[in-house]
Amino acid sequence: MHQPSRLMPKYLAPQGSWLKWAYGFVFVALWVFAIWSSPIVFGSITLLLVISTIILGKSRTKHLRTLAVQRSGESICTFAREANCRENDSWAVRAVYEQIQEYLGEEFKNFPVRWGDDFEKDLKIDLEDVEDIIAIEAAQRARRSLVSPERNPLYGKVKTVGDLVRFLVSQPNESSP
Repeated sequence: MHQPSRLMPKYLAPQGSWLKWAYGFVFVALWVFAIWSSPIVFGSITLLLVISTIILGKSRTKHLRTLAVQRSGESICTFAREANCRENDSWAVRAVYEQIQEYLGEEFKNFPVRWGDDFEKDLKIDLEDVEDIIAIEAAQRARRSLVSPERNPLYGKVKTVGDLVRFLVSQPNESSP
C-alpha cells in the first residue's frame, strides 16, 4: 500500500563540502581586492547591486502578498484537486507544492500555490532556480530519479507548477531506501 503523501520525509540537504566554502572565500576575496584597487568603480557597482536587489525583493514580496490575499482560503487541498491525484502521483504533487513554499521563504510558508502558476510571471521564480533547486528537492522527496532528464518529454518545457509535477511524474521511481 502506498504511504500517504503527508507522511513523506522532508528534504535532506546534502552536506556542505569544503569546496563550496573555498569558492565562496575566493569570490569574496577577489571582490574585496577589486574594491580596494578601484574603490569608486567597484564600490559603485556593489552599491547598485545592493540597491537593485532590495528594490526587486520588495517588488516580489508585494506581488506575492497580493496574490496570497486574492487566494485566501486555498491550500494543498485546493491544489491537489487541481492536480487530479488520480492521474498524478500524490507524492510529486505535495513535494512540488511544499518545496515551492519552502523556496519562497518563511514569510510565504503557507503561500497558496496554484496548478497553473507560471514560475516567472506569477511566482517570480527564475526557471534556473526551478531546475537547480526546486525540482531537485521535490524529486528527492517524491522519490523520483533525475537521471537522464533529457529523455523526459517535458524536458525544457517546464513553465508552470503543473508542468513540474507532470515532469516529475514522468521520471522513473527511485528504489526505496
